[in-house]
Order: sequence, then C-alpha cells, then structure tokens
Amino acid sequence: MVIAVVEFQGTLFRWNLSSNVGPAQRNALDDVELVRFGYICLKQNLRFPADPSLRPSLNKLRPFGPFDEDLAEVISAHQKARGGTQDGIVSVARITGVGASKNELYDRRNTWIIISLNNNMLDITDDIYPRIDKHPQSGPTLSLKVKQILTQSQL
Repeated sequence: MVIAVVEFQGTLFRWNLSSNVGPAQRNALDDVELVRFGYICLKQNLRFPADPSLRPSLNKLRPFGPFDEDLAEVISAHQKARGGTQDGIVSVARITGVGASKNELYDRRNTWIIISLNNNMLDITDDIYPRIDKHPQSGPTLSLKVKQILTQSQL
C-alpha cells in the first residue's frame, strides 16, 4: 500500500512505498504503479532530462500493471546510470538524520530512488501534486489509493 510522508517541520510531501519493488519482492500493485508513474514522469521531464542511456527502457514502459520485465529493465538501467546500489530494487525510503538533504539519502551521496521519482512527479504534476491520481497516466490502483489517502487526510 502506497504511503504518504509529510515533513512535519516544513511543507515537504513525498510518496513512499509500503514495500520494495523489484525481482522477488512483494510488489504490491499500488507500489509498482507508483514506481511506474515516477518513471513515466522521468521520461517526460524536460527540466531535468533523463540520462540518455535510460531512453530505450523508458520508451517500452507501460504506465500501469504488475511488476514485469519492462519495469525491471528501467530500474536496472536507472541504477546503472546513477551509481550506488545496483540490485534492481526500488526500496522503501527509510528516513534517517535531520534535515531534508540527509532524509533523502540512503548513504552519504545517493538519494533513495523513490525520492528521485517523487522529484520527477513534482516537476511534471506541479499544478496538482500530490494529487497524482488526477494525472491521466497514473495507474488505476495507484489513483484509487492516492484518492483514498488524500481525501481521508483532508490535504
């Protein structure tokens, strides 16, 4: 189940995973669709374009559906292009340290992939973020979950 993370000291809002996405992981459909949507936004982001090595994988990516080879390929290509851990898994971001920059890093120099994907979602949906359920390429399971979370929390 997708979860919302709100920074209590500021206005930072991030979507996070409830479980890892990748080979041999739980791959809850809303988590998978969140990762897919993040990559769809990365593909569309003109402000911070994707590494050219990701283009072939991004072009094959479907906006919704369960974890499969097209998503596995994008995750692996992204990890290779950015450096850091290369296990083919998008992990749940675990907040550590104090301050936004430390909170978004899983080591001293690499952000959690889900945080990177959130940044792309924000760039593409800035007029509706965090209501990513209103974007036409948000998967149906993700859209339903986002709508439930945000209407319950009155954001």
